[in-house]
Parts: sequence; C-alpha cells; structure tokens
Amino acid sequence: MNRLNPLYIGVGLVLLALLLLLKLSSAKEELLLAKADYKETSLTLGEISSLSSAYMSKDEVKKSLQRILSQPSLKSANIEQNIKNNTFFLHSSSMDKEALSSLMGKLLNGAYNIGAFEIKKLSENKASLEVEIKW
Repeated sequence: MNRLNPLYIGVGLVLLALLLLLKLSSAKEELLLAKADYKETSLTLGEISSLSSAYMSKDEVKKSLQRILSQPSLKSANIEQNIKNNTFFLHSSSMDKEALSSLMGKLLNGAYNIGAFEIKKLSENKASLEVEIKW
C-alpha cells in the first residue's frame, strides 16, 4: 500500500518536462533580446568611435587652422587669431568675397566645433567675419 503508483510518476515526469520546456522558451527569448541589445550597443559604439576620430584634439585643430590660414588666398584677408582657454577666435574686419568663400569652404567642410559664427556684409565685395571654434 505504501508503493507509488507508476501513473503518478509518469504524470510528474510530464509536468517536469513541460516546466523545462517553458524555462527553455523563456531563456531563448532572453537570448534574442540580449543579441538585439548587443547589436544596438555595437552600432552606438561604432558611431561614437567615428565621432571621436572625426573631432580632432586641441593641437590638431590648431595645426589644421594654421594650415588653412596660411593659404595664399587668405593672406590678403588680414585675419586676426586669438586663442583663449579652449577656444580659437578668428576675426577680420574686412575681407573680399573670394577669401571669405575659400575660408568658409574649408571651415564648414572640416570637422570643427564652431561655437559662434557671424558674417556682416560691408559692401558688394567686402565682409567682416567673426568665428569661434571650440575643442
């Protein structure tokens, strides 16, 4: 009378198998979510690393700006340079439109963090310029 019925053992094994299948399906879902999170994190890391390589360090910004300002087309523009803390200021009270176009093409196509930017038209061929570049 104290013996277990084999039917109870079979039902117990079936319930145990169902429980394990349920746990396995939830583990698969967690794995899929983890893979999706990994892909998203990987894409974000790629974007961050490309942005950090695109924006240059302080010395690279200085060298690059000096190279731009030493161009022959900008020699006649009389561009004044001023460096304070983490900012590089460019100022010209009067420059011709060709020099302005050349400078703007170089600055806007480069990877510079431009903080402030002001151009005022003085005449048909002359303009004043103030640019603040941060790093």
